Amino acid sequence: MSERKISCVHCLTPILEKEALWYEINGDREPYCCQGCFAIRKAIKEANLEEFYIKRRDWVPGQPEFKKVEPQLFESCIREINRDEKELKIGISGIRCAACIWLLERFLRKKRGIRGISINFATHRATIRYNPQEITLEEILESITILGYLPLPGITSDLERILESEAKDLLIRFGTASFFSMQLMLYTVSLYAGYFQGIEASLRKLFEYLAWGLSTPVMFYSAQPFWKNFFKSMLSRHLSMDVLVIMGSFSAYTYSVVAIFMGKEVYFDTSAMIITFILLGRYLEKKMQLKASSVLRILLSYQPKYATKITSSGEILSLVESLKSGDLVVIKPGEKIPVDGTIVEGISEVDESLLTGEPMPVTRREGDKVYAGCMNINGKIIIKVQDVKETLLSKIVQTVLKALEEKPRLQGIADRVIRVFVPLVVLIACITFIYGYIQENLTEGLLRAVSVLVIACPCALGLALPLAFLIATQKAYQLGLLIRDGTLIERVNSINIIAFDKTGTLTKGEPQVKEYHIYEEPVNIVLQIALSLESCSTHPLAKAFLKLGNREEVYKVTDFKNYPGRGIEGVIDGGRYYLGNREFIEERIGKLNPQVKQMCSFYVQAGYTVVMLSDEKRVLGLFVLDDTLREEAKEVIEELKRKRLKTWILSGDEEEVVKRVARELKIDYSVSKATPIEKAEIIKEWQNRGKRIMMIGDGINDAPALAVSTASLALASGVELAMESAQGVFMKKDLRILPEFLSLAKRTLKIAKENLLWAFSYNIIAIPLAVTGKIHPVISALLMATSSILVVINSLRLAR
Repeated sequence: MSERKISCVHCLTPILEKEALWYEINGDREPYCCQGCFAIRKAIKEANLEEFYIKRRDWVPGQPEFKKVEPQLFESCIREINRDEKELKIGISGIRCAACIWLLERFLRKKRGIRGISINFATHRATIRYNPQEITLEEILESITILGYLPLPGITSDLERILESEAKDLLIRFGTASFFSMQLMLYTVSLYAGYFQGIEASLRKLFEYLAWGLSTPVMFYSAQPFWKNFFKSMLSRHLSMDVLVIMGSFSAYTYSVVAIFMGKEVYFDTSAMIITFILLGRYLEKKMQLKASSVLRILLSYQPKYATKITSSGEILSLVESLKSGDLVVIKPGEKIPVDGTIVEGISEVDESLLTGEPMPVTRREGDKVYAGCMNINGKIIIKVQDVKETLLSKIVQTVLKALEEKPRLQGIADRVIRVFVPLVVLIACITFIYGYIQENLTEGLLRAVSVLVIACPCALGLALPLAFLIATQKAYQLGLLIRDGTLIERVNSINIIAFDKTGTLTKGEPQVKEYHIYEEPVNIVLQIALSLESCSTHPLAKAFLKLGNREEVYKVTDFKNYPGRGIEGVIDGGRYYLGNREFIEERIGKLNPQVKQMCSFYVQAGYTVVMLSDEKRVLGLFVLDDTLREEAKEVIEELKRKRLKTWILSGDEEEVVKRVARELKIDYSVSKATPIEKAEIIKEWQNRGKRIMMIGDGINDAPALAVSTASLALASGVELAMESAQGVFMKKDLRILPEFLSLAKRTLKIAKENLLWAFSYNIIAIPLAVTGKIHPVISALLMATSSILVVINSLRLAR
């Protein structure tokens, strides 16, 4: 007598009654196949989501792949916004298309306490804002796993592994489908030939049964990912694109099985080829996601996982995550710096090209800061840990991720279309089947409906924008521009004015002594006096004087005094000397002689800074200082003019200085002596008049202007990346990146629009042809897969 079988109350897997695990929930004693099913059902009931079991229909029995995730693993993914709101950033595995994102977003938005959610299709990254008083982290994670998706901590490494695993799985399923489909076509061709030329009934039956057998593994093994997504969609009542795939292929398969016994034509090849072609498209899309995410993979490869920590018992190899602020870490030649910190012992050359874009290593010694990801070249150094989580490298990675997660305005159009597209197509398919059945016959109605379902699968629509913008973000990084706002590419296409800050943007921000005039002999003594006085000053202009004389033989300065914004004074060998602007010197020695006065006025009117050195009686020397223009500035301005863009200077510097720079570079409009707030007001005023302005500054004192402009870029100085104010940051000190980026942005928007146009027009043209029976289901599958591949190929043009 056979053992009595029962079903798991959660997943409906058949199990022997004696092997079942019996648990009680709310007084109900129920059988389970495993501990996992019990835990999931208990969580669903506690979250008041029992309607999940009511909604599921045609459930395929089988143990779920839901995995238990520990909330502790996601603590580092949480950022506190305020007392009542937190932000969770995680990866999600199992996302196949834009409809999956729509499903997750809608499902989670219904949860009490969820303030907002945004999921990026290309990177599978989710940003969830929630009220921790109303919903816990564990409840959010459980809500995701209930739908059959797997939340992942970390930034990209785990996602990379999952993407590779999914790509490998798709390749195996595609290979299997291809093998059986090729064998199937041999018999299908024979059957088609037999229909026209005649074939023995017994041989025909044999070929039909063989076709049935060959198409079955394709339908139920190779198509397994589509089946999973199909049931998820049906249970949640949110129709995804895979619903179209399964309805189309399974309709052809079911009809063919029935047709064998009714003596009608079979279409097993249609069912198999639909799955095969779509698997090919999915596999290529998955490989493209892996390729496009390489910018994150490269960035993360710079981050070491281990560090040599100095303790009372000696050096210990520790995980970077376990380090704390204040710990001492030793870094040997050839090792990457694991965390941001300050050197407390040693000297070495450090390769900081990751952060600055400069290929030459820089010397770092005791007291200097070093940054995670940079390479220690030739000296042993000991650093004091400053920060482990908020390193500059991690901020760069988060900046890239933020840019990728931003949804451009055009993406909203595609998302709204997909929300109504799938249900509409199912409705059209049903109407087509009824119409074809009434006007022709059952076979014709079914084939037309299958064609509609397959050809309408909007995979191309889901890829049209995310893929193009993702590749453009990677390309911009290769050019030397870090995009921190995903809408930047779209925004720059609308600008007609580019406003520059002067100091540190159009100029190098490093004042130099352009020329000098010495009125007393010997010249070298006068220069050495100026150098010695400035060596005691911390003013930025002081650096310009350090190249005038011998820094190793500066004179001893006593009674040094600093007068901010005016000048300095000090005693050298018993004599008092003054170094400063005209007003400062005149206060000390009275009126200047006519020659010095005339020369001073000439250079000031020309837009230069003039500093004079005097003793207590007369002027000893006059120094002309200039903030040198960047070598590429003139070339870049000319290129922008060729692009028909107006150029401005918004500066806080003196009017004469700003006008000289504007004159040299042929800038269209300039504003001087403007405070940061005034710069922002000027931009807002012109934008209210209909102008679209891009602001380019240093990202710190230009923060208000950067924040209000249509688009904004910061020219980073060294490692001082101004990522909080600007939408993008120059990783290299080279303005020539700007016109290249503008061209890239223009090409990106053009290709994104081409992708959208193709996705929309393809469906508009092809669906009516399928409705009228002009396209066979096999051709429909080929066209649908081809449309996705064309979108991928078109987007890849950006990578050239």
